[in-house]
Amino acid sequence: MKRLILALFILASISSFTQSNKALQKRIDSLELRISKLENMISPGVATTPIKAEEEIKPHFVKANWRKLYIGMSLDAVRDLFGDPSNISQSEYSINWRYGYSSIWFDYNTKRITSWSE
Repeated sequence: MKRLILALFILASISSFTQSNKALQKRIDSLELRISKLENMISPGVATTPIKAEEEIKPHFVKANWRKLYIGMSLDAVRDLFGDPSNISQSEYSINWRYGYSSIWFDYNTKRITSWSE
């Protein structure tokens, strides 16, 4: 009888722990989303832009995406990362892609990143 009571107590504890764990994970996910939105608000050009739902945040507002850029990265790789730019201009030597207040410059001939400004 004692074993049965102990087994029931253990099962009840495990069930309670699982429910508590799910609630904590939901809270963590919610807090991570809030932190991400706050970090995006302090990025240049973002403070004046209202924060949207998670699925609507544009890739160029995500600071982590800018950390993935590197000198020599191709036009296509940048487009895959950020999507189409809001404005494109070019000169004899360079191509400039604008994403809001940010810019990425490419060499005209190689179509590779030479610099950027967040």
